[in-house]
Amino acid sequence: TKRADFFPPLTKKEQPAMPVYMVTGILALLYPPFLSIKVGTPWLWVGLPLFLIGMVLLVLSIVDFAKAPADELIQNGIYRYSRNPMYLAYGFIYTSIGILTASWLYLLIAFVRQYTEYIMILSEERWCLEQFGEIFQAYMDTTRRYWGRKA
Repeated sequence: TKRADFFPPLTKKEQPAMPVYMVTGILALLYPPFLSIKVGTPWLWVGLPLFLIGMVLLVLSIVDFAKAPADELIQNGIYRYSRNPMYLAYGFIYTSIGILTASWLYLLIAFVRQYTEYIMILSEERWCLEQFGEIFQAYMDTTRRYWGRKA
């Protein structure tokens, strides 16, 4: 859990994103119970596959994250294909909830959340470069931020 709740130091430019990240995270969790899934509409057929992809990615990334030693860079399992599979999973899940409920407000919350997650990712990458140096640089050179191996 120590690694799971760690946030790297933010630059002055990144600091305003943190409260927005926290508030949108709370809204993303608390708002869906007040929404309803639009059954019998195309929204279901678009949102449901995205939700399932997100959940599979989330479970795989959590398992790999939990198995790895706390002081080592994770490059195994799903992390071979994405440097940020949890953030990718959250993106799929948040977007799918907005689509499944046809809620433009929730989609806006999801978009703002994902933008602030991107800022958090940049700070994490900077921290990882400081902590792991050439190992992380080699990882960045071979594995994309969100998905895919580089040639």
